[in-house]
Amino acid sequence: MDYRVQRPKAHTPAMKGLLLVLASAVGLGLGLLCSRSALDVPRHHSAWADDDTGVLVPDADDSSAQASAAALVDKEEKKAEFSPPSSDAVSAEQDKASAAVPSGDAAEVEKPTEQVEAVRAPPAKPEKVTPAPITIALGRIAYFRCDHPSKGKLSPCPRDKAMEQKVWRVVESIPQCATAPRQAVDADLRLDFFQPTSGPTVKVMPVPRGAARTASLNRVTQCLERRFILLRSQLKLSRLIVSFKFSVQS
Repeated sequence: MDYRVQRPKAHTPAMKGLLLVLASAVGLGLGLLCSRSALDVPRHHSAWADDDTGVLVPDADDSSAQASAAALVDKEEKKAEFSPPSSDAVSAEQDKASAAVPSGDAAEVEKPTEQVEAVRAPPAKPEKVTPAPITIALGRIAYFRCDHPSKGKLSPCPRDKAMEQKVWRVVESIPQCATAPRQAVDADLRLDFFQPTSGPTVKVMPVPRGAARTASLNRVTQCLERRFILLRSQLKLSRLIVSFKFSVQS
């Protein structure tokens, strides 16, 4: 029995041609399959295109891409609406506001050329009421009491004309007194000398005697009561009472 391995027979030219055709067909089929796969890939990468402004816009041929793009644009707009401005934006606005406000004298508000001032009449000054000048009308002189040290009461009483003139001068100065009366009054000035070497006591009485005292009479008393402290009589009497009547006229 012959166990020798038989060598393969050499390929004929027809076999080689068949293999070449088969290999070409397989390669062509694979190429078509790859091309179909490439065409069926979703075109989401081409859904956005550059419109020369640096902004991606949806492709007009893809409706789903357009819807997605619109939703994304709305989201970005809402985000920009509710998001706080950046620090750079705030600084830029402040710079604009500062530049809009003029500085120095230009910042002053233009004043109107004409200013209307309310004309107010000066307050009326109260009229100064000048009191009517007062005058003094001198009346009679009466000696009511004259007591001599050794002779007793004298009748008639001797007169002391020098003392009388001094008293009338004081009475005539009543208008210059700080407490001069403002109204007319009739008065009876009584001077009572107890000692020849001492001044008299002063008493101003209303006329007629017994009438009510008035404010004017009190003013006359204040004016005269201390004006006769140094007054002395030349009569050497132990007691002397003299009355001087006069009227204050206004």
